[in-house]
Amino acid sequence: MKTLITFIILLPILALANTPVTTFVPVDEVYVPRGFDANDSAEIVIAGWLPDLCHKSPRASITVNGDTVRVKMRSLLNQGENLICADMVVPFTKNISLGVLPSGKYKILVNKGTRYEKVSEITIQKENSFEKDDFVYANVEYVEKHPEKKEIVLKGHNPSDCYKLKNIKFISNTKNTYSVLPIMEKIREFCPLKMQPFSYKAELPENIIDERVLLHVRAMDGNSINTIFATDDKIFNTDQ
Repeated sequence: MKTLITFIILLPILALANTPVTTFVPVDEVYVPRGFDANDSAEIVIAGWLPDLCHKSPRASITVNGDTVRVKMRSLLNQGENLICADMVVPFTKNISLGVLPSGKYKILVNKGTRYEKVSEITIQKENSFEKDDFVYANVEYVEKHPEKKEIVLKGHNPSDCYKLKNIKFISNTKNTYSVLPIMEKIREFCPLKMQPFSYKAELPENIIDERVLLHVRAMDGNSINTIFATDDKIFNTDQ
């Protein structure tokens, strides 16, 4: 009975000792695609790393105040006197939705006031129409990457055969990000619903802006796919 009472008393202490806390995590890059307007749900991508295996589940919290976007990039950290944390760096990338923003230029502050602070900016253009997108984009589901050729293959299914690919446009932010626009054109008015698989090959710009860039691929119905493309295929070529 005495042992049982002691165990019951210690339960809250043990639970408290193993309760994870949130802590800021290192951030390497803030990727900011170009081409968003006031009809779009703007997004950015943050790449960083967890210092050890006691850090879990990287997550972002966002606040927008006027022309400033603040992002707190944190993770759960397990703590305890007898807890052993394997010293292993775990890289991550997180797609972060900023929502629909009015047109203008915004400053992005990531982990402000910490040693992991990063500063960037995003420009939201005025809307050209009431539609989500200015163009009809291919319904991209997957991006196949070929670093040795500096080439990508966009794969997916279009909902009808009345559209064909017009061109694939690359828009650089001049730093570390390309927006990839697979623009479709309508070839006839009658559009029966008939899923059409596709595979569109595209070469990256000849003078790629960095050895590791974000490809922000626009897709049908306001969707997108973000993936890291590294010219050194040993780095980060598995993110989608």
